[in-house]
Amino acid sequence: MAEWGQLLAGAPSPHAALERGHWSRVEARTKDGIVRVMGPNAVGRSVAESLVRIINHEPEKVTRVQATGLQRVLPGQPPPELTYYGVCPKGHRIYPLRIGDSNVECRLCARMYELEDEQHIRASGATLGSGSPNPKVVGSNRARCLRSDSRRVSRPTQPLHGR
Repeated sequence: MAEWGQLLAGAPSPHAALERGHWSRVEARTKDGIVRVMGPNAVGRSVAESLVRIINHEPEKVTRVQATGLQRVLPGQPPPELTYYGVCPKGHRIYPLRIGDSNVECRLCARMYELEDEQHIRASGATLGSGSPNPKVVGSNRARCLRSDSRRVSRPTQPLHGR
């Protein structure tokens, strides 16, 4: 039976070659916790197993991904509204999505799908998000990856001085 992998939200940037919300076929797994998935343009990508959600069946739901990144909030102004997009099991993007949507149509696939939220990395080894009933998120590299990622400084997506 084929396995499918999806990059977890919050994975360190070296894995940015894999797109958030997209499912990729698992090509191989190593004993030391590395998963090789077929990434964009049929290029194999190696990723730590602890950074990937793995299911043992073909994906059947649209994944809701938060599109709004970190933004600067000026004093006295309301925070920006969160925006979302969906990714169907075939990899088509669906715009716009609202947080309350539970079903969505992919016009390119010409069918309705159930929605699930993107899953996130957690330090405890579990994942956040509704996701699949059988996600496998394991690996001894998790703490090391999170430690190295937590030292980076988040930067706003808009210039600070209006450049």
